[in-house]
Formats: sequence, C-alpha cells, structure tokens
Amino acid sequence: MDTAVDASGEEPLDPFKDAQELIKGAGAIFNKLDPDFGRQFQEMNNFGLLDLASRKGKAPEGIKIL
Repeated sequence: MDTAVDASGEEPLDPFKDAQELIKGAGAIFNKLDPDFGRQFQEMNNFGLLDLASRKGKAPEGIKIL
C-alpha cells in the first residue's frame, strides 16, 4: 500500500460498495442539484447506458479522451 499519499497514514476512502450504490448516491445528488438532471441520469440508468462496474479487462479510467 502506498502510504506516501496520506501523511497521516489513514486508509483510503471507500465511498461506495458497488456500481448500484454509486448510481443511487449520484442520482440523489443530481436530483438535489437539478431535478431535470436527476431525471435524465435516471433515464440513462434505466436504458442501461451507464457502465460503471469494474470488470476484468476494463480500463480503470472514468473517461478517456484521445
């Protein structure tokens, strides 16, 4: 483990357990920011347009710009 990143030696944050928990939390935040944005995010989820779960062979980046 790389402890040089946190001088206090604390464990890294673990903000969510899985992709569904991330989607649920992000959706709640988006709804508070802008209900229309929250609705659009939920529609993306309903149509299977979010690919947030880790899996073998998938790059760890959220967005890759070429």
